[in-house]
Amino acid sequence: MRPWRLEDREAFLALFGDPRVIWWRDPPRTAQQLEEDLQRVVAEPITDGLGRFAAVRQGENRPIGNVVLQPAPFVEGVEVGYHFAHAEWGKGFASEGARAAMQHGFESLGLEEIWAIVALQNPASLRIVEKLGMRAVRDMDRLGLPHRLFRMGAGEWNTDGNGR
Repeated sequence: MRPWRLEDREAFLALFGDPRVIWWRDPPRTAQQLEEDLQRVVAEPITDGLGRFAAVRQGENRPIGNVVLQPAPFVEGVEVGYHFAHAEWGKGFASEGARAAMQHGFESLGLEEIWAIVALQNPASLRIVEKLGMRAVRDMDRLGLPHRLFRMGAGEWNTDGNGR
C-alpha cells in the first residue's frame, strides 16, 4: 500500500467509476467528480498513519484497489475499509489489504480498536471482516441501506492478523 498519486488517475477513475465496485451510489459519480475526488485524496496527506492508500500488487505500481484506515464517520474511532477492481475480486486482496491496515493500526499506531461497516447486501465483505475476527456490534442504516457495524479491540488482534 502507498499513497494515491496524480499519475494513478486512470486506475482511480476506473475503480471508483465502476458501478460493480461502488454499487450503492445512485447516480454514479461523474468523471469530473472523480477527478475532483482524486485531487482531494492526493492533497490530503496520510496523517498520523491514517488515510486512503492505493493497494498495489507486490513488485508492481499500478493500483488495483483502495484501502482506508481513517476516522470513522459513524462511531468515535478509526475504521478500516476497502474497494478493489472487479477483475481482482475473489483473489484475497481485500482480506490482505484490510489485514495489513489493521496490523498497521494496532501494531504501529497503537489503536485501541478498529471498526468496519459493511452493507448487508455485500456478503463477500461480510465474510472478510468475520474472517479477520471482527465482531458484529449492531445493525444500522447508512446511505439508506442496511449495514452491520463490526469492531475489533487491540486485545483481540494477534500477529496472524486474525482475532483470537
